[in-house]
Amino acid sequence: MIRQHCQQQQATDRAMFGPDYKDHDLNFCRPEGEYYSPDQMSVRVTALTRKLGMKGIGLHSLRHSHASQLISSGAPVTAVSERLGHANSAITLAIYSHAMPADMSAAADLRLICGIGRCRGASLPRFTLRRSGC
Repeated sequence: MIRQHCQQQQATDRAMFGPDYKDHDLNFCRPEGEYYSPDQMSVRVTALTRKLGMKGIGLHSLRHSHASQLISSGAPVTAVSERLGHANSAITLAIYSHAMPADMSAAADLRLICGIGRCRGASLPRFTLRRSGC
């Protein structure tokens, strides 16, 4: 939904600016195609999500959701860490290691299939669920 809106807006902007439009192949850009400053980018994303009826969703929320979904889908933590620009994967794990509902359900299903605490004679690893502070 957001991408479609941005593409439509950029097509209008390209037509208006013609050859002066700077095409940097960005998802979010100023009307003439140039980069937004980081602060202005956050303001624009929040305004866009409100316009699309997604109140309470900002740039940080989108970043956090994206990272959580990647990790929950089994993407390598090192790849997610690099995509997010973290110094190392330990930072990514500390922030995004919370369990998603699908992960909790899968763990519960595994325990039911294998028996409570045992799976073919081996104990299932125990882990604690922590809420992220971000």
